[in-house]
Amino acid sequence: MTKPNISLTIDAHQADEREVFRPHGRLCVRLDGAVVRIDAEGPFNAELFEAFGRLGPPVYREAALGGNYVVLVRAQRSVMMSMEAMADLARSVKAFQDGGFGPLASVYVTDSSVEGRELMLPLLARHVYQPANLPFAWFETEAEALAYARDRLAQAGPRAAAADRSR
Repeated sequence: MTKPNISLTIDAHQADEREVFRPHGRLCVRLDGAVVRIDAEGPFNAELFEAFGRLGPPVYREAALGGNYVVLVRAQRSVMMSMEAMADLARSVKAFQDGGFGPLASVYVTDSSVEGRELMLPLLARHVYQPANLPFAWFETEAEALAYARDRLAQAGPRAAAADRSR
């Protein structure tokens, strides 16, 4: 089954005028077969991940309709965020997992030029992905990350699509 190519961009331009603080950072989310690709440019604030929690579920649900999938995040510029922002991201990731439409794994691509990777990636593992029981890894190159993602998909084998599981 070929998954439709849907996408979502969250940045300061999607802010609600009633919000006191605008989202900082940028997330461009698109579905590419069994991979949800996220181009992320930080630093990030809590408002960005609050918006992701509201706007992200349709992409993840669509991905789950086709069965197993992984998330690949390509981080640029910075992965720095406050603990409040990390807590908002953790709530979203856990909600996707608990809702039955979460991925098999989340993998990040961060080269040495990405600010904060040595500090933030271990914190993301401990505070976001471990509590959601979601395997998490990071690599310097997209080729390495895709190899890991394909391996996770192959190990899991076929899974009934979400639409089939609900019958």
